[in-house]
Amino acid sequence: MRSSILIIDKAIEPSRMEESEWLKQGGTTVHAATMQEGIEKVINNPHLFAVINADSINYLPLLKVMRDLTSTLIFVATSNYNLDEQAMALYAGADYYTMILDDAKQNVKLASAIIHRSYERNKKPPKTANIIIYENIIVVPDTRRIYCNDERLLLTKKEYEILFYLITNHDCVLSYGQIYSAVWKQEHDKAATHTLRNFIFQIRNKLKEKHAQHEYIHNERDYGYRFSLKPDE
Repeated sequence: MRSSILIIDKAIEPSRMEESEWLKQGGTTVHAATMQEGIEKVINNPHLFAVINADSINYLPLLKVMRDLTSTLIFVATSNYNLDEQAMALYAGADYYTMILDDAKQNVKLASAIIHRSYERNKKPPKTANIIIYENIIVVPDTRRIYCNDERLLLTKKEYEILFYLITNHDCVLSYGQIYSAVWKQEHDKAATHTLRNFIFQIRNKLKEKHAQHEYIHNERDYGYRFSLKPDE
């Protein structure tokens, strides 16, 4: 992993304080006094991280040029935090925009955490999303969790399995026997229907806690259930 940090700052002394902290962590620093000089340095030797002191550098005109020429992380730091400037910096290509702290040690600690997160993210291939989305319902099978309106439903094991089966077959009419066999792996009988109805009652109550205005699970008289946001036909 690259270990050199590019500091773009007209003020030498504050930069030296940061350099000292990086050296303690085994990193080296390179200094540039202008954006042009900084661009030349990232072209010739891509760095782990580029820190731009927005207090002393007019960085915005050349920030996009730097971004287009390097994959180096770009960190814009300022003592005069401004939301409009933050938006402009991010649009132009900065990865982060944050306040400069008076404590050089804390500045380096924050930058180290950002570098570590970025390195770990790039080291691993992106994980293929394994989720099911139906209207305002999200199912995450890997963790056996179901969310409604951005809130997690607290379900028992059987409640989860029933609701998961209904959601994955949404808008389909499912018989008592189909649902019971899929969840309990047993033959369906009259007692099984009573058991299933009790579980459905509990699931409905939990769904209503998150979305009281809508009935998700619809009765199909003397036959089964249908999970749908569509009204009863």
